[in-house]
Amino acid sequence: MAARFKRAFSDPTRFEGNGISYKAKLIGIEDVKEARGDLMCQDALIKLKNYVKISGEHKRKIFVNVTLEGLKIIDAISLASNHNKKKSEPKSPKLGERHEEAVQGQDLIVLHTHAVHRISFISRDATDNRAFGYVFGTEDGLHKFFAIKTAAAAEHLVLTLRDLFQVVYEMKKKEMDAAKEKLDKGELTTVAVKENLQPSGTGSTSGIAQTPAQKVNAEPENIYQVPTNNAPVIPETRAEQVANLLDLED
Repeated sequence: MAARFKRAFSDPTRFEGNGISYKAKLIGIEDVKEARGDLMCQDALIKLKNYVKISGEHKRKIFVNVTLEGLKIIDAISLASNHNKKKSEPKSPKLGERHEEAVQGQDLIVLHTHAVHRISFISRDATDNRAFGYVFGTEDGLHKFFAIKTAAAAEHLVLTLRDLFQVVYEMKKKEMDAAKEKLDKGELTTVAVKENLQPSGTGSTSGIAQTPAQKVNAEPENIYQVPTNNAPVIPETRAEQVANLLDLED
């Protein structure tokens, strides 16, 4: 199993374009106080699952789409009808590819779009191997926990997210190294470097692409953490955060 994930990670292009989609159900969304914390996430998971059980409501069927931009939670019914529509509609001989791309976006209900740099924490459900959740930082500085029930083992999706974070981290690191090289050669100003490397939005206090204000040549800060065995996260150095993010295979 581990070997298969390692082979997949060697090909970062799998996150390009339409990326990868996973069949799942949305358990619910809960406001949380912090950007990170496994105990906090476990409490939110229990609360959301209990609400579903008491209310008797059916969990919404979704697809979790993973690309270089981040995650999209897509309504499963709209995706299925969109797929059937693509099969039934003929392609234009000259504009077939464009027509197919246009149809793909029609009638598709995207419930939530989450940029990579705003996802700060991922937590596996301690009692259900098909459930997990993650913390998303909103533009107004709040934190929301999204609980998801996957069709297969949640570890598949968790490891895919682990790989995505590493791919994006490496991409941003290369951008920073290139910017530093241009800065050293006098081809770029410090202000331009900061503007180019800052992620959009103001809701996250730090992000994979952000650079400390005083150091252009610093390592890109990585806020993504997935605790091994769901252990509570304690403050760590920047290098330790990246190392722990990659150490998911127990």
